[in-house]
Amino acid sequence: METKGNHIIKESGHANYEQLVDFHHGLMDEESKTKIKSHLESCERCNAIYEGVKMLQDGKESEAPGFLEHVRQHQISALTNTRKSSLNASNRWKATLAIAASLTILVLLAWPLLSEDADSLVTAYIEEAHSPATIERSSATEITELNEALTLYNNGQFDQALILFIPIITKGGETGEVQFYAGLSHLLKKEPSAIEAISLFEKVLKGDSRYRQQARWLLSLAYYQSGAYNKTAELLRKISSDTSHFKYAQAAKLLDAL
Repeated sequence: METKGNHIIKESGHANYEQLVDFHHGLMDEESKTKIKSHLESCERCNAIYEGVKMLQDGKESEAPGFLEHVRQHQISALTNTRKSSLNASNRWKATLAIAASLTILVLLAWPLLSEDADSLVTAYIEEAHSPATIERSSATEITELNEALTLYNNGQFDQALILFIPIITKGGETGEVQFYAGLSHLLKKEPSAIEAISLFEKVLKGDSRYRQQARWLLSLAYYQSGAYNKTAELLRKISSDTSHFKYAQAAKLLDAL
């Protein structure tokens, strides 16, 4: 028989509040726990809500995310005091649901505002990354195709530039530099392809190209564009803690906006 929890995930695409509380306290059958765990690993929205629910359930309200602070002070503290008082089991459960519901409502209201701010920053950072492409060539191999590709890139014709970049990469020509500009073209083109950009930037980082530092920064933006927010935050933390990185300040600013 299909449980209520499984049905809600299939219909809405997200876990509900009662499920998250049950999951935290281990009040689910193994199949449901497995499905909730798998969903949390892939859903940033539900995972953020679950982290808040865990803090409240474990009495760690002070660790709630900064953007929840004002609601935590005006609503959650009162609800938590009620939860911690000598209520019977039924009232404790109602208080738990009220806490989770309050937290979730705030997350849902604040999420679009936070995402919009981060979206604006990412868009601006990607656009400012478009500067005239220069590649130091060690040979004249495929120099005509490369020149044409660079001209198209410099003129903002990113889709057309990719048509020429990709064969050059496949043949192993000017690998690191071309991979970098091809990855950036994937982010800048009319219909961005973050997944393709990620693959190319990761290859640049594995080599010894002089574009490695720039590729690292753009990789964090590509992670964001792909929806991999945990990877975005992880990489931004590394960049912002490295004061020698030319984008450490921007990384810190974007990290605060996530």
